Amino acid sequence: MAWIGVLAVLSVVAGVRVDQLREWVAPASRVVRSIPLPQAAQRQSLTAMYPEDAVARELFERVGEVVVPRDEPGLEAFSAATSTFAAHLDYLATIAGWMAAQGIEAETASAYVTHVFAQVGKSLAEGGPLAELTSRHMTPGGINEQLLTHLRAEGVPETVRQGLDAVLARLRGAAGSGD
Repeated sequence: MAWIGVLAVLSVVAGVRVDQLREWVAPASRVVRSIPLPQAAQRQSLTAMYPEDAVARELFERVGEVVVPRDEPGLEAFSAATSTFAAHLDYLATIAGWMAAQGIEAETASAYVTHVFAQVGKSLAEGGPLAELTSRHMTPGGINEQLLTHLRAEGVPETVRQGLDAVLARLRGAAGSGD
């Protein structure tokens, strides 16, 4: 290991900027912020980190891939995007709960929704522009288009953007708070 003996401090604390971390860990000056994902346990993470650092890259490449935004505000956008995990899962739980309210056994509804969206996840893993994937998963005039149109008309995309803006503002205003 070429990096033994080289001190680098890796932070996984959201909202604490590199300059603040450097103050806290002085005299160490090599500080890297990172966002390892739970998939690291299966060596399938896409870890965002900033700034570029060979030691951190080598470590995080052991558990998946690495992405380095061009600046620290970019890393905060990655961090804000991770705040959508619970909302996404709650969306799926809402669908399963709705199915249960229609008379489907709760376990069956949950298993169905889990399976369907795991398959959609495979489409995501194949890659491609998200707008293109959206189009491939709906028939013009079909029920997927109907629900998408309804959600858009109700302002769901704008609500998501506003929520992400609020999280990003918290992250950028939380310098030093560790929230």
